[in-house]
Amino acid sequence: MTASDEWLRRLGEGLLRADRAGIEGCLAEWEAEVGGLPPPSPERVAWCVARARVAAVVGEQRASLELLDEALTVATGRWRSAALAERGAGLVGDRRYAEGEAALLEAVAADEVHPHALIHLAWLRGPVQGDWAAALALYERARVPAEQDPDPTSLPRVLIGQIRALLHRGRTDDAAQRMDVLDRVVGEDAPSMRVRVMQLQASLHRSRGEHDQEVRVLREALTLAEGRGVGPVHVLNDLADSLFHQGALDEAEALLTRAVSMLRHHSSRWVPDLNLARIQVARGDLEGAARIATAVLVDHDDGSHLSERNLGARTLLMVCAASTGDLAAWDLHHGYVDAAVVQLGPAQADVSEILELAGEVATTSTRSDAWRLRGIRAWRLVLGLHQRHGRSRQADALLERLTAAGRPGVAVVLGGFDLERELGSGSMGVVYAGRHHVVGAPVAVKVLTAESARHPRRVRLIEDEIRTLARLDHPGIVPILDHGTVDHVAELCSGGRLVRGSPYFAMAQVSGVSLLTLAGQRPWPEVRRVLLQLLRALSYAHARDVVHLDLKPENVLWDEEQQRVVLLDFGIAAIRGRGRGRLRVAGTPTTMAPEQWRGQWWTFGPWTDLYAVGCLATTLLTGRAPFQGDSVEAYRRAHEQHPPPPLRPRVAVPPGVEGWLRQLLAKDPADRYPNAALAALDLEALEGDPDDEATLMTSLEDATLRAEVTSWTPGRFGEPAPRARPELILEAAAHLAPIRSTPFRGRDRELASLHARFEQVCRRRTCHGTVIVGPSGAGATRLASELLVDLHERGSAWMLEARADEPGLRHVLGRLFALDHAPTQDLGRRAWEVASAFGVAEGSLAGQLADALRGEGDLAVVSRDLLGHMARRRPGVVLVDRADGPSPVLRDLLPLIGQDLPLFVVATAHEAPAPVRGVEVLTVPPLRRARCVAVLKDAVPVSDALARRIAELAGDLPGPALERVRGLLASHALFFHEDHYELRPGVSLPTPAAASPGSR
Repeated sequence: MTASDEWLRRLGEGLLRADRAGIEGCLAEWEAEVGGLPPPSPERVAWCVARARVAAVVGEQRASLELLDEALTVATGRWRSAALAERGAGLVGDRRYAEGEAALLEAVAADEVHPHALIHLAWLRGPVQGDWAAALALYERARVPAEQDPDPTSLPRVLIGQIRALLHRGRTDDAAQRMDVLDRVVGEDAPSMRVRVMQLQASLHRSRGEHDQEVRVLREALTLAEGRGVGPVHVLNDLADSLFHQGALDEAEALLTRAVSMLRHHSSRWVPDLNLARIQVARGDLEGAARIATAVLVDHDDGSHLSERNLGARTLLMVCAASTGDLAAWDLHHGYVDAAVVQLGPAQADVSEILELAGEVATTSTRSDAWRLRGIRAWRLVLGLHQRHGRSRQADALLERLTAAGRPGVAVVLGGFDLERELGSGSMGVVYAGRHHVVGAPVAVKVLTAESARHPRRVRLIEDEIRTLARLDHPGIVPILDHGTVDHVAELCSGGRLVRGSPYFAMAQVSGVSLLTLAGQRPWPEVRRVLLQLLRALSYAHARDVVHLDLKPENVLWDEEQQRVVLLDFGIAAIRGRGRGRLRVAGTPTTMAPEQWRGQWWTFGPWTDLYAVGCLATTLLTGRAPFQGDSVEAYRRAHEQHPPPPLRPRVAVPPGVEGWLRQLLAKDPADRYPNAALAALDLEALEGDPDDEATLMTSLEDATLRAEVTSWTPGRFGEPAPRARPELILEAAAHLAPIRSTPFRGRDRELASLHARFEQVCRRRTCHGTVIVGPSGAGATRLASELLVDLHERGSAWMLEARADEPGLRHVLGRLFALDHAPTQDLGRRAWEVASAFGVAEGSLAGQLADALRGEGDLAVVSRDLLGHMARRRPGVVLVDRADGPSPVLRDLLPLIGQDLPLFVVATAHEAPAPVRGVEVLTVPPLRRARCVAVLKDAVPVSDALARRIAELAGDLPGPALERVRGLLASHALFFHEDHYELRPGVSLPTPAAASPGSR
């Protein structure tokens, strides 16, 4: 045994006896012995680790981490593993779970693994993460090293961990065997550890239903703890809990009152306080219980709103709210509890007993179905807790209650919505009418019931598309509210009508009738007005890289009251520039463009939708689709080979209409309008009365045809409805808040400057560059993107977006032309097809690009030539984002600056670059406070005071400010009050001085 081993043995014995004086004396003597040794000395490293461990035990976390940092600078082998283990445990205890787990994983991966590394990682896996099987395996692995460790606390800790894991796994007999070993290992000379052993014995008795023995053992443990002065508070709580479950409320209350008096000025007093509140609930004294729980929220606020303390208090307040019928109070506390149960570890979030009681009180209420649904939501959380803790017996019992709670003809809980009735079904799924469970606004929810939709790859693809569609923030767009998959609870409560794992989507309901009812029945001015609205709506979507791909009369609604067009079904939309692999896409045989029939997804673009607009316009004027067929194959031949038939409208139309339609219906994408804005300009030039802006919404509608191309169809969401209220958008899916688009505000002058520079490029037909410079979060990228969107919606330019770190312009063009996913043998053919779609008449340039991609030419030169040809045909804008440092893309673009072509190169950077002829700098500083506040309130309707506070913390930078307010929303730190959001009680924000450095 080495000298360090002897010191560890002495220290461990002190810890077993809870002899604080002995522990400090041992550490002092040890320090005196190793103090003169150089830092790399193993003896000094061992002392640092041991001292850090003791510091953590007594709550000196900062001192502990400082000692461990010192040790880790020089530690190797077994002691490095030990230092990493203690550091990881400290970080996990501080709820820095990711950092702590990384340290613990490094500790157990060491060549010489210290048993404490395995013990701490097992603690993380079991109590914190709820993976008791993994915890048990780690404890088993630690058994032999712990037996050989000179520290006498190691083996008892392993055995205690094993027993806890076995009990959670329901293996009581195995736990009893380990208990016999533990009983022999821990003697009477270690009172603190002995008390822990007795508490564990009581848990074993409880798991076996031996409640009298449980109480007896805890009474003995209390006597030992009080007699040896080793801190009886935990035993008082355990004994009170056992007596509570046996109905001995008076004795339990007396024990808890003693615990409270011992902890009068201690931060953990809230534990017996909340147990006292639980006793008041059992006695029916709801006012007393609410008073105690509310005091815990206020009196013990440590600035961390997501805490075990606040979770316990709010769960009790849910019981009180259910008992008194206070829906508003229930919703306020349930929102917090829902977030805390998910974000806190299982050990901190195990409020299953009280939460199940809250659900029971709510579910058995006769007041309304709303309470039954709230009770089911509480039980859904409890079920998750039981499953995380491996409590299969309790989970099975709760599943039976949930099955009984779901009855035919009553609403079903799905995510944040209550599904009230079925609206209809199709080949892909079922549409339900429902309401958001907090806001109460009507929604339509589409559940995709096809077995193929439950495939994990399909689910991920659908989620990706929904996140893209959630960015569409047009005044006429009904936003995507939420998405998810059907859980076990919804399956049970629906009687199996909803299948677990099925994806679902939710959106607000809108009203209107199918545009098909207008076909051939409205005069030209009205048809023209409808088409202009439709084109403007498409222009908005196309400017954000979303292509509809399934336009048809059935999914364009007419709102008679508002005299507005409402566009449905963006659910099968393609996102430009994304390779997809071969999946299935929905389409309609009457309106599918030739490239859709051929499955050439790499050529899809705005022109694909415009072909469908031509079909739809023909139907409106004639009452018939331009191409007919008696089979799918007949439709395919008609769209790919037959010219449009002569126009025979049922109403009088101007002479230019047929020519306009023929350009829309051209077989070659290059012969169609390149975008909706230009098509709208020509339509406006025809006779008729112009109309106001279009109303657009998204929905998901079942396909009438499925072709083997690349995308997917999630189906239809339901009946149309008014625009969703802002609070519904936010409450329904806080997890979508970070990616939702916000109105552009605060940079009007800078945007006007960029427009002026683009117009100068067009007038002079000379390539020019501008670098937008601003600190991180100032909005340089958003400003540049807004320019691109404006120009696209107006049809003023084509555009290309790139990241500065992409490997050159050739990579960007290859991605645009979808050549990066093409097999080598297909490069030439695909390059010609895409070049044609983009209007590059000299297809040889596309061929040269394909050759260069095969290694047969100079990629940079060919890429520049191709880009220049596109610009000469029509002005273009290239955006290069995050151009700090060397950029291969900018390197390839710089030779174009000053050339005779209308190309505007825009880059964003944090710092101004070195001067370059033909390149200007546009600086974007932090916003003025009032503008930053306005940006925040556009994103989330928070109070003026809260918006000003967040803006101040963020240094008036819109990016960090939006990130902070969206983070508060996602963590349920905000609640909706009247017409705005406020901080929940108990939630605090740092002072400006404490804001993260660099926020300005």
